[in-house]
Amino acid sequence: MPLSASKEAQALFKQGLEKAENLEDPGTLFDQAVQKDPNFALGYLYAGQNNMEFRRNLERAVSLADKASPGEREWILAAQEQNNGNPAGRLAHLEKLMKLHPKDKRVHSAIGQYYRNIGDETTALRYFTESTKLDKKYAPAYNEIGYVNLALGKYADAETAFKTYIKLIPNNPNPYDSYAELLMQTGKFDDSIKQYNMALSKDPTFIVSYRGMGNDY
Repeated sequence: MPLSASKEAQALFKQGLEKAENLEDPGTLFDQAVQKDPNFALGYLYAGQNNMEFRRNLERAVSLADKASPGEREWILAAQEQNNGNPAGRLAHLEKLMKLHPKDKRVHSAIGQYYRNIGDETTALRYFTESTKLDKKYAPAYNEIGYVNLALGKYADAETAFKTYIKLIPNNPNPYDSYAELLMQTGKFDDSIKQYNMALSKDPTFIVSYRGMGNDY
């Protein structure tokens, strides 16, 4: 939980984080958080990641980083290095963040995403799996585990992960869409279409599922 914000801003940030991770909100709650506390550095970072003013908000987050907690500061600087095209710098800050918060599920997932981005799926899987050990109900990590196993050709493990993802947030379209992609890539087109239809039954505006269904056909 961020330390450098008012309690009201913290509450909005926490709610926004959970919704954004599950693709349920484009970032409006983060915008509200920084309106409540204009000096909320981490709030600007997340607002910037979820709206059209990314660069301006990232610069604002960096300018306020010295007023944030050490963990928040490392998270912001890691994002800055990613934006600068410096993956090694990003990893260095994430590793410092890990030392500060070794039991934080989101830190493990962030490092997992780093390794996915450089194509090291095996190492990524280790971090995502640790994230779920820290919180068995942390839905986004199961989605990542599913896609990592899909990339590694471990289809049974991918299916288990995606089915767990569905169980955790059954009213969200994204888990069904992810599972449908696995079914499509393994040639189970009819079953894939059923899952895409499930996603659209949860949210008819979930456009990627229409595209996936078209690919199946």
